[in-house]
Amino acid sequence: MKKCSNCQGVSSSIKYIYLDYIIYVMSEVFSIRIPEELRGKMREVEVDWASFVRGAVEDKVREEKRKNAMKVMLQPLFHR
Repeated sequence: MKKCSNCQGVSSSIKYIYLDYIIYVMSEVFSIRIPEELRGKMREVEVDWASFVRGAVEDKVREEKRKNAMKVMLQPLFHR
């Protein structure tokens, strides 16, 4: 707790102020171009495409990180 330094004239029962920290997580926009025909087919089904694509990207990032980790671990075996 931080003591209020600008509390002159304020009721003596208020001696402290509470500071809350708000963290804003900004996301980035990633756009792709797809054929009109495919976009039409996407509209025909009820899928949350943003969530689907986000999940697919997360899966691919994990997969690539695993591949890279394996390369690093196996490199000493093949480069002697």
